[in-house]
Amino acid sequence: MIEDGLVVDPKFFALLPPHSKQQRAQLEANIQQEARVRDPILFWYDGKQNLIVEGMRRYEIATRLKIPYHTEPIAFKDREEAELWICLNALGRRNLTEENESRLVGWLYNRYKGRQGGPRIGSAPSNGNGQGMVADLVDGWRDVADAIANKTGKHKGTVKRAGAAAEIEAKLAVSVRKALADGTVKAALEVRKALAELDHDQQAALLKQVLGGEVRSLRAALGIKPKAGKRKAKRAEGGAEPAAPSAGYEQIAAEIQPQVLALAPSEEELRRLAQYEPEDQRAIVEALGPALPTLAEAVQAFDDGEVATCRHDSKLSCAYCEQLYCESCSPDHEGDCRARELVKARSALGVLIRFCQQAQLKGKWLPHTDALAKLLEQSP
Repeated sequence: MIEDGLVVDPKFFALLPPHSKQQRAQLEANIQQEARVRDPILFWYDGKQNLIVEGMRRYEIATRLKIPYHTEPIAFKDREEAELWICLNALGRRNLTEENESRLVGWLYNRYKGRQGGPRIGSAPSNGNGQGMVADLVDGWRDVADAIANKTGKHKGTVKRAGAAAEIEAKLAVSVRKALADGTVKAALEVRKALAELDHDQQAALLKQVLGGEVRSLRAALGIKPKAGKRKAKRAEGGAEPAAPSAGYEQIAAEIQPQVLALAPSEEELRRLAQYEPEDQRAIVEALGPALPTLAEAVQAFDDGEVATCRHDSKLSCAYCEQLYCESCSPDHEGDCRARELVKARSALGVLIRFCQQAQLKGKWLPHTDALAKLLEQSP
């Protein structure tokens, strides 16, 4: 897309976290209401054209609706540095979902994991100049996963798993990735792995079957049998189907009753939901969304294995945040907390060192400045 000398590069745009239909509509409504684009459109001149690196969606809306906007240039050494800046800038957004954050972390890890020494990833300078952001491969980290974990506050294992998931996503057809990002369809990791083994035409054909109502889900289209959950295992042990409880909200977990009531479910939907344990009921209600708009569909997705649930049987106390967490569904909770605390500690130590250095420039010598700088350099 080229207009007024600005270009939306497809590869740059692909790095951005996907917006839901509601987010896109809200962004357009905000721009229309203010009759201007509040934040500047940032662009980088690569020697041939002005490539937008921040504000691609705002630029598309503004040019389509003929709403004024302003631009600012930003400098990068090369295309790789520009892509890294886009990724890190997106990771700094407050409204980033866990799925989109994992996608960005995975892209970052896969991009640099083959580099010997690994990248030392810095933050964007405050003057808007992006130069110097890319990894210093000579004095870099021993392990790329450690470098990215230090930057993002994630555990090393979380970073590597995000990389594996991103590799699978990269093999999916564009239409499938878009449907998953919008929430139009849902697919567990094992389903995505199976999809990734097919060519893009086959993937698109299966998606068309799901969207056309021929099959319930991508799992069903692929013929993958759901894993037997605890509820199904109990039936197998007991032999006979347990008697269905009478329909009524008293059978529903108290904390989700208002949500269930707002859905105005039928007696059959309520009866089916009431057959599950409270933990499973919560998982089913949390799965409601564009892809699963009704309780009946959410319950069926749970039975098909498309909705993950955990009974949180193994709870531990985190040594850092002092909160209880489930070891089964959050195996890296404590590691992530430790990584976040290290990032905070390094930031605070850096502020203290800069204060001491500024005092020295003013002729005021403060003890231990050199020792503090050495401590920051040696910190993990």
